[in-house]
Amino acid sequence: MDERQRGFLVWLGRLEADIRQMQSLLEQEGEALRNRQLAELSLLAREKQETVARIDERLGQLPAVPGPKEAAIEQLFETLDLREVGEVQRVWVRVKETTARCRELNEVNGAMIALLNEQTRRSLGILLGQRFQQLCYRADGQSHTEAEARLLGES
Repeated sequence: MDERQRGFLVWLGRLEADIRQMQSLLEQEGEALRNRQLAELSLLAREKQETVARIDERLGQLPAVPGPKEAAIEQLFETLDLREVGEVQRVWVRVKETTARCRELNEVNGAMIALLNEQTRRSLGILLGQRFQQLCYRADGQSHTEAEARLLGES
């Protein structure tokens, strides 16, 4: 392996470490969401932003290639003749797998956040006596809205 190939392997290893850090943060975020740990969520949000900035900076070091960054990395495999270097391939597979897991975790966390926001909105509405329009479906599949109004303490 020549110096350029070693340099790329080091770069890819650092990218892998950053993405693994993101996976860990997303897992912690999911746990904090399940346990409603707001202070922890605030800290994790800051750490996630820092990690995303590091990943973006690292990806910014790639040559400009139209399309996704994955294509630029795979093009470097060709340029640096790394297709036959097993270590690089193993790291690249781990990077892609970890990235896919991060996407899954982020989607789940985003759904939990949306549900928590909806619960909070409804709770505030009940406390403040606001009306809600609930979307319902009839037996024929057509949607309609159903007004719902309650005050705390009313049945």
